[in-house]
Formats: sequence, structure tokens, C-alpha cells
Amino acid sequence: MSMLACILSLVRDTTGHEWYASGKLTGAEILIDVGFDDRARAEYRTEDSAILPLTNGDLKYNSEALLAPNHLHRTATNAAELGAWCGFGSTLLCLVLIPGPKEERRVRRLIRTGPCTTARRNEADHAARGEAGVRGVAARDNRASSRV
Repeated sequence: MSMLACILSLVRDTTGHEWYASGKLTGAEILIDVGFDDRARAEYRTEDSAILPLTNGDLKYNSEALLAPNHLHRTATNAAELGAWCGFGSTLLCLVLIPGPKEERRVRRLIRTGPCTTARRNEADHAARGEAGVRGVAARDNRASSRV
């Protein structure tokens, strides 16, 4: 749920320019960190579509470029937190709605159907097994009805 909420929020609440600025800033930082010249020329497209000729060092301190990754990170963090709470809530809901173990469901079904349905089932067993099977089935039927 967290990942789904994070993806949906990033798609819905961010712009293409924020992704562009984040990528451009990250690229400039990587180039400087691996040893390239920080005075190397780079072009940066502003949100108004104007192209600024900057150096990689200047790009690291451009306020518009610095705000974009922070907005992406904040959006993703808030959405992941919301998704985690939604996942927790849906897990609790599933635990409440899903019935108990299979044995418990079988016992409840036998209680609901009652001895009449069990007796009809035993008559069908009697027809299939013969006289010896009737005594065993009848004893089993008496035990089941005494528990109910």
C-alpha cells in the first residue's frame, strides 16, 4: 500500500520540471564528486522555459533546482506514511472480516444444518452400505445430536 500510494502521489502531485531539476542537480553533483571540473558549462531550463547558462558549481546552489528534490522527497514521504496507515487499517479489516479456522466453520455448519439434514444423509449412506452400515451411522448420528 505504501508503494502504491507513493507512486500515485508522485504522479499526481509533482511536475515534469521538478523531475528535470532533480535529475540535473543530481547529475551535476555526481560529476563534481567524481572529479570533473565544477566550472564546466551546463544549461539549465527554468520553470518558465528560459535557458540559463550555468556551471555545474552554480547549479548546486540554484534555489529553484535545490527546492525540486526536497519537494519530491517530502511528497514521497507523506504518501508512504499515508499508504502505511492504509495498509495497517486494511490488514485489521481483513482480520475482522475473515472467518475463523476451517474446523470452526465446519462445526458451525453442522450446528446450522441440524440433525434433520444429518439423518437424510445417513439414510443415503444406509442405502449404499446395507444393514451393517445403518447401525454404525445411527450411533454416529446420536453422538452428533447429543453435542448440539
